[in-house]
This record gives sequence, C-alpha cells and structure tokens, in this order.
Amino acid sequence: MGTSGKDKKEIKEHTNTAHLVLKGKCPVLVIPHDCQDYNLANIALVIGREEIDDTKKLGTLLMIARKCNAKVHVLTVENQPGIYGYSKEEEKNENAIEYYLETFYKERVFIKNDDVIEGINTYAIRNDIDVVAILPRNQTMHSEPTEGELTQMLILNSKVPILVLE
Repeated sequence: MGTSGKDKKEIKEHTNTAHLVLKGKCPVLVIPHDCQDYNLANIALVIGREEIDDTKKLGTLLMIARKCNAKVHVLTVENQPGIYGYSKEEEKNENAIEYYLETFYKERVFIKNDDVIEGINTYAIRNDIDVVAILPRNQTMHSEPTEGELTQMLILNSKVPILVLE
C-alpha cells in the first residue's frame, strides 16, 4: 500500500492506510509517497521489551530475507529508564529471532531516544535500512492491546517502507 505520510489534518486521525493495516489479518508493506527505488538488502525489525506474542510471524520475515538475501537488524529504542536486553521476555525474543531468522540475523541493537519514531528513522537512515518491519500490538495476547498509535505514527512519519507483520 502507498501512503502520503503526514496529513495537514489532526495527527490522531487514522489515515486510510493506517486504518487498513491495523484491521488487516495479513502482512502489509507500506511505501511512503516520496520513496525512491530501493534495494532490499537491510531490514530493521523493531521490537520492544515485551515478549513477542506470535513468533511464527517471524517466518514471513524469514521468507522475505531469504528471497532477497537481506540482513535483519533487530532494533529496540530505549525510550524509558531501565536496563534493556536482560529480562526473561527479551531473552525469549532473542532465542526466537535467532531460531526463525537463521543466518539472516545480523545484529541486535539498542539505541536511546525519547522519541521512538525519530530513533527508528535515524537508525534507518544511518544504517541504510531499506525496510522497517514491525509486529503491531493492537491484537496482543500477553499484554494490554494498544490502539495502534505507534504503528500509525510510523506509517505517517517513516522515511523508509514499513512491513507490518501479521
């Protein structure tokens, strides 16, 4: 799907693309309006500190990485105080990612930034990331579902295409 990005209307309002992504039951690739040609060599999977609810969704990411011979960077933006990378949930995530992504898993990165969207965009630009992959938490099993605010903001403000894994 394509998106024109930020709208002059109120930022909380869902765009058609964001609305369909949040309601969808399949993976969706969202391409920003100003996106030029790109090579699919580097993917950044953005995850938080919570346990990944359905690790089988990583299989879709593996299929894409295999097909394009892409490397997957796993990114967590540290936007709250605390120690990152050492919890039981984060260890489970690491094991699942290593299992599903096989040799396409390049690195695990933690970056500090109070603004998650800015942190993702900065990392993507500095590391030649072609696609940012996310696992939306609007239909989560192990924690409180969200309204998809982060997904919507990323769709509206991303500098690179977004792969929403469902």
